[in-house]
Amino acid sequence: MKLNLFSRLLDTPKLPMILFVVYFISGLLVYKDYGVSYDEGTERHIGIMNIIHVARQLAPGMASKVIPPDLKNAPDMEHYRDRDHGALFALPMVVLEKGLGIDDELGVYRLWHLSTFLIFALSIIFLYKLLSERFQKQYISLLGCFIYVFSPRFLAESFYNPKDLPLLSLFVIAGYLGFKILKGANYKYAIGLGLVMGLATALRIVGIFLPLIFGGAIVLKHFFTQEKDLVQKLKMLASMLIVYLLTFYIAFPYLWTNPIGHFIEVFENLSKYPLNAPVLFEGQYYTAPDLPRYYALIWIVITTPIPFLLLALIGVVVTLKQWITEYRNPLTYINLFFLGLFVGPILSVVVLDSTLYDGWRHLYFTYAGFVYLATLGIVTIEDFLKGWKPAVAGGFIGLNVLVVVYLLAWIVKNHPYQNVYFNVLAGNHVDKKFEMDYWGTSYKQALDYLKAHSQKGAKVKINGNICASYNLGKSEKDVLKFVSDINQADYFITEYRHFNFNPDFSAYLVPSKEVFNVEVDGNKVISIYRLK
Repeated sequence: MKLNLFSRLLDTPKLPMILFVVYFISGLLVYKDYGVSYDEGTERHIGIMNIIHVARQLAPGMASKVIPPDLKNAPDMEHYRDRDHGALFALPMVVLEKGLGIDDELGVYRLWHLSTFLIFALSIIFLYKLLSERFQKQYISLLGCFIYVFSPRFLAESFYNPKDLPLLSLFVIAGYLGFKILKGANYKYAIGLGLVMGLATALRIVGIFLPLIFGGAIVLKHFFTQEKDLVQKLKMLASMLIVYLLTFYIAFPYLWTNPIGHFIEVFENLSKYPLNAPVLFEGQYYTAPDLPRYYALIWIVITTPIPFLLLALIGVVVTLKQWITEYRNPLTYINLFFLGLFVGPILSVVVLDSTLYDGWRHLYFTYAGFVYLATLGIVTIEDFLKGWKPAVAGGFIGLNVLVVVYLLAWIVKNHPYQNVYFNVLAGNHVDKKFEMDYWGTSYKQALDYLKAHSQKGAKVKINGNICASYNLGKSEKDVLKFVSDINQADYFITEYRHFNFNPDFSAYLVPSKEVFNVEVDGNKVISIYRLK
């Protein structure tokens, strides 16, 4: 059953292309609205250090001529603090900025934002292909893509999250290729999957979940459906594994000098990342290693639109039931593959008590499986409504429309602060219980205010984002002066992150001296206080 006018409208042949073009043009128009985030400065430095490492490894005689004078004494990669961080995105971005001759920070990070957006946009195409080939219904596929794109936090971070969103994009692409292989596709898809899995693992070591989960799905499908082509499958998997390992090795320069030893080091840091920063969670401050095991689960529940959560839950239940009752159906193992992509990494984090912080962004890659399961939930509801009265189907249509309209309205109203979205399950006074703008991107709007309303050369003390000054263009460096001593500052900007751990600043937060603030749903995101 197609849900009458609603489904027929969404089945208009050219609608997917039209919607994608509208989305793409909108992204090009707004990508400059987002500020530079905490991680981007660090990621760029990782890219630079990896370029130096590559130069020293491949052409030691030329390295002294290629490396800038101020970096000639840079430590070897073995002694670099962030040596275990992949540079798949950062390294080519540094090369690109140099090739384009961009010489100011604002231009550099706008290039990063544009590139992050383009990668995410590419993944939407693969997601649509996956959903349309799997469910054979255009309007279902479009609704699945809506869940992917318009979860508010993902929408915002698809412009400036330089690691977690490119990784999610690669997981979506890998999901499509894995789907094709599970349906019986040929060797070229296995080679492609090996390549994408290798790139994902080189970007973040958690990409290793891809071959583990896909391999599990292939094995289960072969034995439970009693397939006869074992030898052919083994050859295909061997080819995929070889491509995977080669790609991972080549795309992760730190592995070049000691592949096994350095891989073990990187893998060990996966679950116990050495970070002791304070994290606000459920109204209390914890150091990151001491956060409760359910930390990520709570963040998933309170930052994902509730209708999406319910749809994904239906998809999980349907998949588990199908595994019990239809274990000889090949489609069961496609569903299990995506269930594994969503649930597997989350369970491993809970069991291993891995160190997390900044919400569930380190698990964003699981959203690829989540979206598939939520789309399966839509299909399940549609099938359930067959034979019901038109009024019931109409109610389901109305609910879909309300969800779409509400989310789009919220996103437009709170642009560009979609990254602080919480649903009603977070309760009241969210800013007193959970981290708000842990990315620090709202410093852009605070600095824009000071550029327009303060005297030239005003002295500014910032509470957090070390990359805040990168929001000023090359010609604006003299407009504001950043100082480290708050007693010398004319203005104090705070996004309230870790604020309770800066008690010396509390005396400066006089309400009458607050000249600018941003609030989202009644929760403070950032403030400027005039000190002099």
